Amino acid sequence: MQELARRMLPLSPLGSTRVVELSPDGRYLAISGKSRGAVWDMKTGGRLYYLRGFTGAAFHPDGNLYLDLPKYDKIERSVMHVSLGKSAITKVDYPLTDEMFMRAGRMMEWKDQGKGKFLLTVRDLATGKEQWNRTFEKEKPASTRNYADNNLLFVWKTSSGAGKAELKNRPELAAEVAALKDKDAGLLIEVVSIDKGEILKSVVLTRPPAYDGVNGLDQVQDTILLDTSDNRVLLFSTKTGAMTQQVFGYVVGVDRQAGLFCVKNRRDEALVYDLNGKEVSHFQAGTTVRLARFEDEGKKLLLLGADQKIRVIDLQQKTIAAAGPSNTSSEAIH
Repeated sequence: MQELARRMLPLSPLGSTRVVELSPDGRYLAISGKSRGAVWDMKTGGRLYYLRGFTGAAFHPDGNLYLDLPKYDKIERSVMHVSLGKSAITKVDYPLTDEMFMRAGRMMEWKDQGKGKFLLTVRDLATGKEQWNRTFEKEKPASTRNYADNNLLFVWKTSSGAGKAELKNRPELAAEVAALKDKDAGLLIEVVSIDKGEILKSVVLTRPPAYDGVNGLDQVQDTILLDTSDNRVLLFSTKTGAMTQQVFGYVVGVDRQAGLFCVKNRRDEALVYDLNGKEVSHFQAGTTVRLARFEDEGKKLLLLGADQKIRVIDLQQKTIAAAGPSNTSSEAIH
């Protein structure tokens, strides 16, 4: 059993958030609503920074935090280098364009090159130096961050012009496309390395009627997790494209090594499943769950609740330590 932090956040409940990012070592938390944001040291419980709301946050390998602050009144948009070792905030020294956006710990930029070609450039967030680029035909694919490993997911409808253009470059997927019963309901999904832009996995699957868009996608090992608008998570094999299982809720945390994922069903309910759809653990937080993060190779699960407490669940011992601004407690879980 482990206590993670005391006096973590102010006593007022956490409202809706648009950015919640935890550092890789679990020590620092960057969290923002629409108008205000803050950075917390989870080890000491101290608030390091309190500033206007930000639209993106990323903990960089250089040991610092980078925040994307949107334009406000007469203040232009800026990406800020935030020191975690001392109180210091400075602007990055490369120019920003309206087409740039922060994702998966990088700065990305789309450019329309004309004649149906779109260029995606991926840059180092600290320096702005280009790391890789890729050109897409017909239109930009939908894309999102894969939270299991910070790679990217690109998605096309197989019946679209852009999807057909991409499939021309992927003859190995022809059999999967031919196997679609409804040719207008196919989805092509590519898992792409955030470091080099390499295609790591790809699969064609049938888009469910309640498909809720690219932001509801995650890839863990040989499984695609797909959230639907009717409160379900569908599991698909990346090897065959077949749906293998489904559970209720939507994904709020994943662990690539352990092959686990956490779903939020009711507001205060967190459930952990393996990739066979078997329930591993079930917890009632008693407060709305805002963030879930696996630690220690899937042995522990961190839950941030709207009551400003981090609950550390030992998934092997079935115990939990709750840490908050005024008290801590532990209890057994199901």
